[in-house]
Amino acid sequence: MKSLLRVALCTILNVIAGSNISAQHWTKEEKDFLDYFNRIWASFANQANSFTAWKNQVNPDEGLTWWWSEEGMPMDMNAAKTFLLNSEKAATVNNHFHARPVRIRIEGDIAMIWLYGYISQTDKQGKVFSYEDKRLEVFKKEGNGWKFLGGLVTRSD
Repeated sequence: MKSLLRVALCTILNVIAGSNISAQHWTKEEKDFLDYFNRIWASFANQANSFTAWKNQVNPDEGLTWWWSEEGMPMDMNAAKTFLLNSEKAATVNNHFHARPVRIRIEGDIAMIWLYGYISQTDKQGKVFSYEDKRLEVFKKEGNGWKFLGGLVTRSD
């Protein structure tokens, strides 16, 4: 029984010690990136989905690869454009667009951000869709801003 308790205690301590408890303590470089990232997400709240607005805000790379994991294949820029134009035609409006970053890593001119996304949208018939997802998004420093290279999105609700 003692050995079982020791194993359980060691397991708990390893989980606690191995978790990134300090994930919310950002460096100045991470804070600067996070400010930029939060401005992008805030810009999408309370507006209709628009490919032009998305492109202007996100500054996507032409070689973009963006994978919604429930889709069979990652999207390239043309597929992302089609996806957003279809949302635009459906007159989908973003009621709530919130990101909760979990981790940021910046290596040279590359930034990676792991986050939870909380999104609520209304279609033109007034039906509300709310969902949560887990995301990894990758950006490259370009001049005074960042270029969106791509990412992975998995629904978590």
